[in-house]
Amino acid sequence: MQRGSPKISIIVPVFNVATWLPACLKSVQDQSFTDWELIAVNDGSTDSSLAVLEQAAAHDKRIQIITQANQGPSAARKTGVLAARAPLRMFLDADDCISANYCEQMYQAHTQTGAELVIAPMQRFEGENRPDFSTVSSSLFAKSHVMASPQKTRVFEDFSAVMALCGKMFTAALAQKIEWTVSSYHTGDDIFPSVQLLARAQLVALQPQAVYYYRVGRSGSQSAGSPNRFAGLFDGFSRARQFLKDTGNYLQFAAGFEYVRRVCLVSFIEKYGLTKAEEDLLFKNRAELTVPSGTFQGRSYKFRLRQVLLET
Repeated sequence: MQRGSPKISIIVPVFNVATWLPACLKSVQDQSFTDWELIAVNDGSTDSSLAVLEQAAAHDKRIQIITQANQGPSAARKTGVLAARAPLRMFLDADDCISANYCEQMYQAHTQTGAELVIAPMQRFEGENRPDFSTVSSSLFAKSHVMASPQKTRVFEDFSAVMALCGKMFTAALAQKIEWTVSSYHTGDDIFPSVQLLARAQLVALQPQAVYYYRVGRSGSQSAGSPNRFAGLFDGFSRARQFLKDTGNYLQFAAGFEYVRRVCLVSFIEKYGLTKAEEDLLFKNRAELTVPSGTFQGRSYKFRLRQVLLET
């Protein structure tokens, strides 16, 4: 196996996912594009995840293992970013998978367009059976597209583009411009760095031919089990919003960003309700929820009606 500098660094945070980890690793090892390194950050796993990693690494020298005390997914990703050697980086959660041509298609999109950031559609699935490629339906990925700054407003209307670090490939140069803040929350910790990537990339390419498969509904998920899920989401959006304001990008992207934020927060309230502490959080930060006049112009009446849930 070649030991030169790889073209893509794949960063995989690992915490107690021994059941799903083999499928994740296999989806990487089955890639049509082979010039990658996989940096698995074992974030204090107490199950057999480390043994799974060690077995895989023993047979594939492209797999590197870093073990640290449990600090949460954002800390594990930051560790991986700092250890990465390739000019291109991407994140892959240890219970997820990628299509067989994912790395090849993402790499080609970068080399053909020069885009600092390439985004693929994310497809949810449960259990063992990944959905067929044809089921991906996000309107943003109807076709391959390259967006410069004035066109990026469309990207900010896509939920996975705003809220997820996975499904993206970015340059090492762009990674150096990102504040990889370590969040104390296990929910919403992707939002701040993801929005930074979207805003700071001068050129963004969409690659519908590469699909990221995102597993939902598994037991033991750190985000699903977090007692501070709403606070984490609120914090992630708040920091992202402040970043957009500080960099002078807020007005340009407010329509899409605020739509995604409102739908996410309101959907959480409708599904789970709010504790007294969460109600207090909203009340104390009610100014945070103000938006420029006309931001939601043209949105559906149902959407505008649901905003009552955020009024205090």
